[in-house]
Amino acid sequence: MNNTCQQQLDATNMLKSYILGLSKIISALIVLAAISLSTAQAQQDSAGQQQAAHELIKRVTPSLVDRFELEIIPAADGLDVYELDSKDGKIVLRGNNGISIASAYNRYLGDYCNVLYSLWGDQMALPATLPIPTEKVRVVNPRKIRHFFNYCTFNYTATWWNWDRWQKMIDILAMHGVNMPLAIVGVEGVWYHSLLEVGFTDQEAREFIAAPTYLNWQWMSNLEGTGGPIPKSYIDSHIVLGKQIMDRQMSLGMTPIVHGFSGHVPRLFKEKFPDARVDLKHGWARGSFDPAAQLDPMDPLFNKFGAIYLNNQIKLLGTAGYYMSDPFHEGSPPVQGDEYLAKVGKSISALFTSVDPNATWVMQTWSLREPIAKAVAKDKLLIMNLHGNRWEKLADWGYPFTQGQLNNFGGRTFMHGDLEVVAQDLYSTVRKRSEYCVGVGNWTEGINDNPVNYHLALEMNWAEGAIDLKQWLNKYTQRRYGLKSAAAEKAWQYLLDGPYSMGGFGYSSMLAGRPGLRPISAGPNKSYARSYTYDSKLLARAWQQLLAVDPAAMQSAGFQFDLVDVSRQSLSNLVAYQQVELTKAFEAGDREKLNQVGQEMVELIGDIDKLVSSCPQMLMGVWQKDAMDWATNDEERAYYNTTAATLPTIWGTDNPDNSLYDYAWREWGGLISTFYQERWKLWIKELDAKLAAGERYADPPNDSYGRASFRGDDIHSKMADFEMAYCANPPKLSSEAIGDSREIAQSLFNKYSSQLMALPDHAPEYPALVHPDLGIEVATWAKKSYTNKFKPVTIDVTENITGQGDYIFSVVTSFGPSPALKNLKLYENGLLVSEGTALAADKNDDKQTTYKFSINQHAMGASYEIKFDAKASASGPTEGRYHFRID
Repeated sequence: MNNTCQQQLDATNMLKSYILGLSKIISALIVLAAISLSTAQAQQDSAGQQQAAHELIKRVTPSLVDRFELEIIPAADGLDVYELDSKDGKIVLRGNNGISIASAYNRYLGDYCNVLYSLWGDQMALPATLPIPTEKVRVVNPRKIRHFFNYCTFNYTATWWNWDRWQKMIDILAMHGVNMPLAIVGVEGVWYHSLLEVGFTDQEAREFIAAPTYLNWQWMSNLEGTGGPIPKSYIDSHIVLGKQIMDRQMSLGMTPIVHGFSGHVPRLFKEKFPDARVDLKHGWARGSFDPAAQLDPMDPLFNKFGAIYLNNQIKLLGTAGYYMSDPFHEGSPPVQGDEYLAKVGKSISALFTSVDPNATWVMQTWSLREPIAKAVAKDKLLIMNLHGNRWEKLADWGYPFTQGQLNNFGGRTFMHGDLEVVAQDLYSTVRKRSEYCVGVGNWTEGINDNPVNYHLALEMNWAEGAIDLKQWLNKYTQRRYGLKSAAAEKAWQYLLDGPYSMGGFGYSSMLAGRPGLRPISAGPNKSYARSYTYDSKLLARAWQQLLAVDPAAMQSAGFQFDLVDVSRQSLSNLVAYQQVELTKAFEAGDREKLNQVGQEMVELIGDIDKLVSSCPQMLMGVWQKDAMDWATNDEERAYYNTTAATLPTIWGTDNPDNSLYDYAWREWGGLISTFYQERWKLWIKELDAKLAAGERYADPPNDSYGRASFRGDDIHSKMADFEMAYCANPPKLSSEAIGDSREIAQSLFNKYSSQLMALPDHAPEYPALVHPDLGIEVATWAKKSYTNKFKPVTIDVTENITGQGDYIFSVVTSFGPSPALKNLKLYENGLLVSEGTALAADKNDDKQTTYKFSINQHAMGASYEIKFDAKASASGPTEGRYHFRID
């Protein structure tokens, strides 16, 4: 190589080195610029969150806002942290974000000022002299995620909330550390504008969207357009409201979860896009609703329309990168098999990240399908474990999940909650077992009642392990009532031993349930027998103790709520015991007794209405007014009034045979007197007419939920007519509380205490049922009586066999599929005397099976037993009863 070439090569290498070095410098500068930009953005966010926390304090305690000094501090190894301190006579609140600062503020209000800011009645009597913290408190939160809201909460509680109500709710959540709430207000606007983009008319788009009270079930793909078309004014106003909610939550440092897309589309898609694969699902709620449509996630239209929907979500409402989606919720996929489900998972996840590269898919365990979940990258999926007892399966999947509580179905008014379990801090237990447990959540369907449960659960968001529940309750009552009271503490011990020993959800109210001789349940969930499992005298004793609390506590809206609520539940339980006496009177043919008990029962129900009408948080009129306040004209006002009346009464369906009636019952002032009381009056009148005419009567056949069919007989048809007329033209109810709660509660305690204190320590019990056609009830079975394996069953029928002849043994299923029975035999003193012969079944009734036994010679004084083997159906749990009669 000559010198010239060498020189050229050296020059080239030098140029390359220079360019490479310059490139590295430029790259470094870009990184530094990015870091600087990121830091500036973080500082801007921090400043914004600090200001948002300042504004929160100004809303909650406006007179004190200048007494606080707020500071942003670094997170503690990636975890949220707050500090409560003092400096130069000011209270110092520090936190790594707005939520943490708000939590420090809440800690100060509770520990130093003895007040409680609450959705269920405030107690904000601040001390004259503001206490100054004497030592620094620092709390690091190991729970990275703290959720709140179930889809259903947005309708069972918050359908009609305006910005003022939402603003208070968000403040309360921030003050308790909630950082990842569900945010679905305004989704109707996203759908509306997305459908317009693909050629739908205004009318077509609005007909697809359900009435305001049903929106969340439509977003979960259960129904389409029920109660619609929705007014355009509602869509427009709730886009604005939804954006306000998202902006406020994010300003405080929250990461809201928004509604994603999993293929639910209008049925009209089949007509407008004939080449797309659009399947109709089975009608939701066992056929109560018309089938919703599902666009196959593998169809090309899925990505196209899904991107339109998600981009409108981002444009109209915003996003924080978390998208909720539960494919085939409470339904079945159109194609069976794990391979198809895995493709669904990949398709939906790819859609989310194609629109938002930072997207994380959020799934609920309610309808979770493992193949769908496991098809998603582990850093792109978050699982909400709605059932706290199912965490062990999730612990080994390798996906982050949150652990929590579902404490209510339907927003029903029923005191319950397993406080002991909440206080044990299940999160810490699960976290020790699995590093993938990253947080907690409260996913209740309604938050209208049981404030103690929600206050405890929210405070556990920052708990440093299990707490002493008794100590917490004593402090809680002091904050909630504004004073320390031994009587209040004793009352809550009674409540802890009584209704708050019951966890779970979905309980029944006899007052608010459809009348019957032996009704199974109010809503299609837990039976009456399972709803009154504690000693009801404990409620009466708690009521008595609350009346002994210093009357100054009535200055607290929280005390007023609790006094009314305990009194209400005590009297509501009494209705269940009175109903048994009503049934006894009818079955005994005692018309005088029937009318006496009926009159007492109607009077009791009226007294309960008077009681709850004195409490602002328990008024149907408020729900009604809040609904009509969204109206822009008289037509909308009438529409919202009807819609508001329907959900807590008949619920509503697309089809005439309504199986969801009373699912969302409420023991609310005005609703009790105009709906439930009137329905009981109708029932008692009809029973009296049956006795006057000498007619027999038995409850009609059950529907698919194990309750009397909506129009199961002439009486139930009359009740259905009344209910439908009520919803079509609801009465105007007061939105203002009436009367002095304490005076009313004292008067009613004086009136009913002797009856309450005489109640048995178990659920109401009916005498053996004598059915006019089937004979006497000789035994029952419950959901857990039988398993999937045959087990021997023995029923003593000694008292029911009176001589020789043929006897009929009937198996009547009241809930679920009928059990399988085999080897039915009748024994006399242990010796076989007859084998059961199955009789021809009624083709129209798969809930009843009958067998015949024959006794050729009856032995006086002998014992008789029917023995057989039984197992549960493979398709689900079952409940029912056995009847026996001579043929």
